[in-house]
Amino acid sequence: MADSLSDEELEELVRPGRGRRWSRRRWITWVAGAVVAYLGLASFLLWSASSDVLAGRDALISLASVDPLSADLDQLELQLVEAGRPVASGSSKLRSPLLWPLRPVPVVGRQVAVARAIATVADDVVAQTTAVVGEAAELQRAPETERVAVLRRLETGLATLNETLADPDLGPRNNLFGVLATARGDAEVQLGDLRDQARDAEIVVTGLRSFLERSSYLTMAANINEMQVGAGTPLSIGTMELENGDFTVESFVTLEDVDVPSGLPSVDADVATLWGFLAPTNDFKKLMLSPRFDAFGGPQSLVLYEAVADRSLGGSLVLDPVALKAMLTVVGPVEVEGETFDADNVLRYIFVDQYDEFLTGDEVDLSNLSTLSEGQLARRDRLAGIAAATVDALANGEFDPLALIEAFRPVARGRHVLAYSSVPEEQAMWEALGVAGVMDGNEVGVSLLNIGVNKLDPFVDVDVEVTEGPGATSGTRSIELAVTISNDAPPTLPTGVTGYYWETIGMPTPASYLGRLMILAPSGTTSLMLDDPDRPIEVFGKDGPLAVLVTRLEPIPEGTSVTIRAHIELEAGAMTAYELFPSGRYIPVDYTWNGASFNDAVFADIPLDD
Repeated sequence: MADSLSDEELEELVRPGRGRRWSRRRWITWVAGAVVAYLGLASFLLWSASSDVLAGRDALISLASVDPLSADLDQLELQLVEAGRPVASGSSKLRSPLLWPLRPVPVVGRQVAVARAIATVADDVVAQTTAVVGEAAELQRAPETERVAVLRRLETGLATLNETLADPDLGPRNNLFGVLATARGDAEVQLGDLRDQARDAEIVVTGLRSFLERSSYLTMAANINEMQVGAGTPLSIGTMELENGDFTVESFVTLEDVDVPSGLPSVDADVATLWGFLAPTNDFKKLMLSPRFDAFGGPQSLVLYEAVADRSLGGSLVLDPVALKAMLTVVGPVEVEGETFDADNVLRYIFVDQYDEFLTGDEVDLSNLSTLSEGQLARRDRLAGIAAATVDALANGEFDPLALIEAFRPVARGRHVLAYSSVPEEQAMWEALGVAGVMDGNEVGVSLLNIGVNKLDPFVDVDVEVTEGPGATSGTRSIELAVTISNDAPPTLPTGVTGYYWETIGMPTPASYLGRLMILAPSGTTSLMLDDPDRPIEVFGKDGPLAVLVTRLEPIPEGTSVTIRAHIELEAGAMTAYELFPSGRYIPVDYTWNGASFNDAVFADIPLDD
């Protein structure tokens, strides 16, 4: 029959939808396979991206330990570029549309978001840090007339980097897989450390740009053969003008040629109260009687200079022979009156040889301490000449400013360089570099002040034994100090070093040391006293946040020593560590603190001992 159905058609009528059910199963199988393939590709992409980001993170961790001041900046820039490649690759992969469908998934989406956030921040930070290092490398090569322009670009780059680091978005912190949680925590710590470094760098670069662009400074050359509080005694002064990177240095003059009027006001009431009997406000040589160069020595020196020269300056610098040596390592040898001075011979000359060259002692008027002989004046002129030649070589020579900062860093931390500016940006730079002489109130230490009309300080050792611990009542601390001062002057020293006036001022031997001992105590001090109640106290009171006590020593003949004992009680409050005050001596003060040995060559934190 023509209208009869085939067996297949009949089967389809009896079991309707069989073909459609087969097509749906095939579709489901295809979708399942596609999902598995997608998840595989997405997992591989996530794994690959995470590996890239972690590799870049590890490279950045290794670079974080690099000191940019001593590193080859061109090489460092290349290393940053290499470190940035895997980070950029990972960041690109994590932005792939292939991962978009995972974003709404509660657990997986969180991991993707955090990985992407870390990669994005790392990518930005690496790119901006690379640009900053590139500008810093350019600064090393730039001639002096172009340094200000390079510093402006560097300043802009650091400002951009600091803006990125101010509040980086690393995504949510909770419910992360182990590796990603660790990576996020590491990134947070690393970015925090970098933020601190970048902030300090921007302060320094901004101040340096201001300093080189236009500034005027009084420059004082100090002699650490005659120590005061944390610095040598200024013996000569000069001025330095800077404009668009170009230095102009006026010749240094000895202070014997400077007539300071009397009756000048003090910029600091504490110093006037403590040291008024020495009239420190009218004498450049007494500007270092306070450890606070930012509050007294710096601003008071500008008052003195304006009274002398009828001209105001914006800042003040103090450089001692250790600082001159550091400068000579950067600018190279200088010649003064036919003699060559370099980093290897300048200290020996200043400490000893100059006295053999200029002074025999025959021409010195032993009855008059205030009148210098021709030899003494010539010697001081030579010292002023060395200081002037070194600063002039810095002003007119080609040098690497970052190398100069690197050379100054250890001597600055030991108070061999001090700087003050009335310009806020420059003062912030000096504070960031640790040369502003700011006391925060946690300092403790001793200083020996030379009053013996000699140059014996490099040959006098100071050793301090400290016993520190909890005080008698809760929240208090107790510090016991035994300060031993030893006069190790050898018999071969020239008379100009040991002093011509030893008999005039009542010393028992030619190389006897006469001085004052200052003890500095933290701001919470409630008691500061000497163990010997009969020992005279010349100065006692507050110097800014610190408590200070000064006792006058009896003469210490060569080959002998004396020990002074003192006791400090203080309210510790929130203080967690003391800060050891550097005495600025050529031979640092040696400390034994609860059995641990160290010296005061640089500022050091000493944790409170429980």
